[in-house]
Amino acid sequence: MKKFLYTSFLNEDIRPGYKNKIHSQAKSFVDLGFDSKLFIVKNDCLCLYSFDKNKKEIIEREYQFWKKRSKKERNIQDEFILFKQYIEIIYEIINEYSIKIIYIRRIVPITLKLLKLLNYLKKKGIYIIYEYPTFPWKSEMKIIKYKNLKNFVFYLIDSLLYKFLINKVDLITYIGTCENSCKKFVKIVNAVDVENYPIQKKPFRGLKEINLIGVAYVSFVHGYDKIIYGLKTYYESSPTVNVFFHIVGNINENLRLKELVENLGLEKYVLFYGHLEGKDLDEIYVKADIAVNGLRIKELNNKLKGCITLKTGEYLARGLPQISDLPYELPDGKIDKPEFLYLIEEEKEYVDIEKVVKFYDSLTSTAENIRNYTRLKLSWKETFKPVIERYQITVGNE
Repeated sequence: MKKFLYTSFLNEDIRPGYKNKIHSQAKSFVDLGFDSKLFIVKNDCLCLYSFDKNKKEIIEREYQFWKKRSKKERNIQDEFILFKQYIEIIYEIINEYSIKIIYIRRIVPITLKLLKLLNYLKKKGIYIIYEYPTFPWKSEMKIIKYKNLKNFVFYLIDSLLYKFLINKVDLITYIGTCENSCKKFVKIVNAVDVENYPIQKKPFRGLKEINLIGVAYVSFVHGYDKIIYGLKTYYESSPTVNVFFHIVGNINENLRLKELVENLGLEKYVLFYGHLEGKDLDEIYVKADIAVNGLRIKELNNKLKGCITLKTGEYLARGLPQISDLPYELPDGKIDKPEFLYLIEEEKEYVDIEKVVKFYDSLTSTAENIRNYTRLKLSWKETFKPVIERYQITVGNE
């Protein structure tokens, strides 16, 4: 069984949503026939996980930081020292475990140390897969590059070193759109490990109260203001069904969503919870009837025909219908608009909440139907099959 290493420089303790995704990705390679390991950053150490045949996680080793952080918040000095240690440990893991294939989640910015590691891996004959979780990557970085000096410098470095990185890896996986005809590029979509999430048990249809939920590190792309403006219009019509919007997660302060809710007098109907996880998050989900996905995805990338965001899979695994501005793009490339997906294609400035209520009341799907759809069509194993097929074509099946 070939030794596989998934590695990410993200701190998994800061972003639980990304942690679920990365761990699920690494586990899926067990189903694909590999002895999979995961190397990642935590709050107080670097951690190497392995997975048994049942995909149970095992902490194989923890590496204490060489130097304690000088500040609680992320800063360039601490990240530079940590990255140096991170790279050194990858060298150790590669040699100790005889790794044959490595999967590197995008590291920002590209550095000379990273390029040096890639050179070393090539000389060792190790197959290198590099993931861009958002592509084109420049579009994402251009949005934030002027926010502070660090972001601008990172953008310049990545722009300079991108071609060097591409030349050194064997395969690029990406989520998004790519016009590059290079054979190294393989499109993947976000998927989900259904068993990580409890199923929603509330009945659909015929309710006198409907609860919308949005769980995110809320940014412009989520378009939650469209729901808020929609609620303002909705309640001006004296509706018979009360609709509430529960927003869970930290919010980009530039959006001023709380201020907007206060100005529109919607404090009773739009509820903010801040960051929640675990049982606290599950308790809010129990109230939910419909999940709100990104409502400005198409606006930011009009070349997309369909999209599965990181949250799409979680919402579906829990058995929740969804509101989004794009249909689903499945691992096989097909675009799908199931009955339990409400598209806001025609609404520009705000979401028509009355239409959402009618959509919900007409659903014939059950939570179990939605969960089964997810299990069959959005597993990480299905997502990565084309990647492994490309790998096998290149190096053979031995």
